[in-house]
Amino acid sequence: MFTGDYFVTLPAPSPRPDSTDDSGWELPRPRHRNVVLPWGRIAVLVTISAGALWAAGTPGGVSARVEDAWEWVQGGVERASADPQLRRAEDALGEWWSRNGRYPDRSEFDPDNPSYGLPVGLSIQFCSARHVVLSGMTSRGTMSRLLVDGARVGDVEGSPDCPVDPDAPHPWE
Repeated sequence: MFTGDYFVTLPAPSPRPDSTDDSGWELPRPRHRNVVLPWGRIAVLVTISAGALWAAGTPGGVSARVEDAWEWVQGGVERASADPQLRRAEDALGEWWSRNGRYPDRSEFDPDNPSYGLPVGLSIQFCSARHVVLSGMTSRGTMSRLLVDGARVGDVEGSPDCPVDPDAPHPWE
C-alpha cells in the first residue's frame, strides 16, 4: 500500500483450506483405503460356527457329532482297504450263483484260480449251498462279509464262523 512517500509491505495472505493458490499448492486430502475382505475365510468361519451351533443342539452335543464324524472317516478307510478284495470275491461267487442257483462247495471252487482274480489272504468259508462267508484283512483288522442266496447281507468285524441259520444270521443281523 502506498502511504505518503513510503511503501508498506504487507504479508501475503495464507491460502484457505478449500482453495488453491497460483503455485499449485493444495492441502492434503485424506486418502481412502480400499478394504479387501477375506470372503473365503469369512465363509469358512460362518460355516463352522453354524455347524457348531447345530451340533450343540443335537442329542449328545458337539462331542457326539465329532465322534460320529471320526467313525465315518475310519469306516471309509476300512471300506477302501477291504471292499476291493471282498467285492472281487463277491462278484466271482455271484456269477457262480447266477449260473447254478447255488454256491459251490470247496471242491468245486478254487480261489487260487487266476481267472477269478482273487487276492492272496482272502478266506472263503463255504457254509452251505445258500450262504458263504468271505473274510479279508483291513487296516483295522479282519472284516467278514456274508452272502446269502446271491445277495450281500452285511459286513462285520472279525472272522466269525458260518451262521447256523442263513435266514437269521448272527452277528450279521
